[in-house]
Amino acid sequence: MRRLCEYGCGQEAKFQLKNGKGCCSKSSNSCPTNRLKMSKIKTGHACPTKGKNFFKKINCPFCSKKIAYNCITRHSRTCKSNPENIKKINKQKNNLDKICEVCKKIHNGLHGTGRFCSHHCSHVAAASNRIRKTKKANCKRCGKLVTVNIRVSLSKVYCEECKKIRSRICKWCGEEKCLRRDVCRTCRIFPLLIEKFGFDESKIGTIEIYEEFDRITNLLIEDYFDNELVPGQIDEKYKLGYAEKNANLHYFLKSMGVFKNRKKRNFSEAGHVSFKHGISCPTINHKYQHQWHTTWNGHRVFLRSSYELNFAKKLDEQKIEYEVEKLRIVYWDSQKNKQRVAIPDFYLPKENKIIEIKSSWTYDKQNMDDKVKAYKEHGYSNIEVRVDLDMEL
Repeated sequence: MRRLCEYGCGQEAKFQLKNGKGCCSKSSNSCPTNRLKMSKIKTGHACPTKGKNFFKKINCPFCSKKIAYNCITRHSRTCKSNPENIKKINKQKNNLDKICEVCKKIHNGLHGTGRFCSHHCSHVAAASNRIRKTKKANCKRCGKLVTVNIRVSLSKVYCEECKKIRSRICKWCGEEKCLRRDVCRTCRIFPLLIEKFGFDESKIGTIEIYEEFDRITNLLIEDYFDNELVPGQIDEKYKLGYAEKNANLHYFLKSMGVFKNRKKRNFSEAGHVSFKHGISCPTINHKYQHQWHTTWNGHRVFLRSSYELNFAKKLDEQKIEYEVEKLRIVYWDSQKNKQRVAIPDFYLPKENKIIEIKSSWTYDKQNMDDKVKAYKEHGYSNIEVRVDLDMEL
């Protein structure tokens, strides 16, 4: 049997609402008959109980303000211009029989509960009660009766003697008061220290943990400052895995106290160290011919000028083993008054010989003398400097 909409539109009831009635739409407000009925109610034409003046505004008989018809009764009871309300206010003003608890002034008790003459006095009283009111409670540890502020929780009541005693013992150093809190706070990296540096796990919970921690810190200080290793080399040496995670190893070194007494390398010093270890190479001068070259024994080398390329071809013809920009030697630059890193152009391992290839345009005699002096100090006595390939092989 066909079911009709129960809201009076006569259409088929396609939906059943939560109240169990059938409706032509998903909501009863969408039914055409119901929508028409609601529109008539809003305009005041179809509400027998409320009447057509229900939504209209009329003037108050006391203050002449425009008030909604449905609110006029409530407004008239509280209107200040109502004669009955005026009599009540005058009676309270004349009845000055209460004293303010803060300023001790006589008032009529109209403010709040009547204890205070104004908001300021009530606020002062509330603030003073929070500070001055006390209560007696038993100490949580020894049971001694003490006087505390009224707002203090009973679970946090301690006497003066018990406040000086720490009930919590540090599980890393085993002391009530950590002697070196910077070590105990780095407890998150202890599993990494145990796995990668051989940290003695049996010393956790004793004061000997500080000695074990300093042992690993001294290893890192030696690698970073004395051996001048870059963070990537430290990561590779101990297999920490920071490079795989693309993380910064400096945060680990800082938490280990490596930079506590000595400063971290600045940008210039870091570039000098990476240059020394061969991590970074000299910049390419695009004014000169530069290219990759394959040697006679199959090695690929990068040459920075046509002079180097011609010299490399001569070595290939005679099948002499050589290395290009392999060595890194620290020397003192007397012109710039600072320590720099020299990178010889060619090195012949069998003869232990260094060969520098320069053009007359870039050749600096004083700088080359400083480099040759450093080469000899490092045990390379066989050195040749060729300017514009003026020497035959």
